[in-house]
Amino acid sequence: MATIGGVVHHIFAVELRYVQRLRDERVTEWDEFRETSIEDVFELGDFARAQFVDFLTTAKESELDKVLTFKTLTAGTVTANKYKI
Repeated sequence: MATIGGVVHHIFAVELRYVQRLRDERVTEWDEFRETSIEDVFELGDFARAQFVDFLTTAKESELDKVLTFKTLTAGTVTANKYKI
């Protein structure tokens, strides 16, 4: 992550991992992400945001109250409801 491209890739990967949690999907492991081309990096970001918009437009209010607990690389263990996330 020593380049601007690496930072952007990291941001988009984090976005995807959060939306996967919100959608109760398997969370992509860090070693599964590959930095290939700038097009691939932005495609990842577009996909993550499309999944997030889909979640926001289809989730029921009761779904947003569900509490998630997960580990992060820098913030340790996080516990919050989907609404807060």
